[in-house]
Amino acid sequence: MFRGVADSFFDEMERLPESRLVFDFADVRSISRSFADQYSNRKSKSSKVVIEVNKTREVQQMLDLVVRPSSGSRVKLPPFQKPQLIAA
Repeated sequence: MFRGVADSFFDEMERLPESRLVFDFADVRSISRSFADQYSNRKSKSSKVVIEVNKTREVQQMLDLVVRPSSGSRVKLPPFQKPQLIAA
């Protein structure tokens, strides 16, 4: 599953009259990182209450990965300075 699938899925779900939806992941073994990212993004912006059931450990780990801030170290770059011409 990829990003476009998550968009199509949420586009359809937003058209339903129900305000509360249950997403059953029973037959889903894994999801791509791009799907998880877009799914989480669309879920957070949805007007619906989304309840997820029957997620595998792998699916949950991928969803956790995309919503958790990166734990990698960040490097602060110095302010940009114009290059200086050095005569040869």
